[in-house]
Amino acid sequence: MSNDKDFEEYVSSSIDCTQNLSTLLELLFKENSDIQFEFITAIYQKSLDNVKYSIEKELAEDLSSLAFSEMENDAWYEDVEVDFLRVDEIEIVIGVINEINDKLFSYEIETNIYFEVECYYTDLSAAFYDKEDGVWFGEERKIEIKRYCVNTLIYSDYKLEDNKIDGSFIEITDFEFRDLEEV
Repeated sequence: MSNDKDFEEYVSSSIDCTQNLSTLLELLFKENSDIQFEFITAIYQKSLDNVKYSIEKELAEDLSSLAFSEMENDAWYEDVEVDFLRVDEIEIVIGVINEINDKLFSYEIETNIYFEVECYYTDLSAAFYDKEDGVWFGEERKIEIKRYCVNTLIYSDYKLEDNKIDGSFIEITDFEFRDLEEV
């Protein structure tokens, strides 16, 4: 609707002046996949800080377990303990729309998560094993801060407002750790 009297009183079979801007945008959203993609992409982009914050808060324990498993499976480390310190950086590699429903949409986001852990372990790399006595000699107990990068797929959900042109991040629904490397 317009507040312009001339525009309101104008009558034409070609122009429909009865709709307001939000109704028009909602119609475009439903009928035009390019417009829909633009709105959803904008919502995703403006929500990235919230997604990163959720990754830091929700995945800390899993990142710690991942570092522990990496060290525990190394033959030169024994009696491993790991304490999570922090996420240093979350790099978004790419985000791809997974699904679009009437009120929700989801994204699959590939990230590189850089994080630090404090490790306590017995280092056997300079030790030697005495077969007769069945013990290690020369092992050393160490405390070290290790930095890792893990490539991760994050699956996240977003809600659409009723007008379909706005929305927000809801939650991380799942994740998958892929390649882990020490940096």
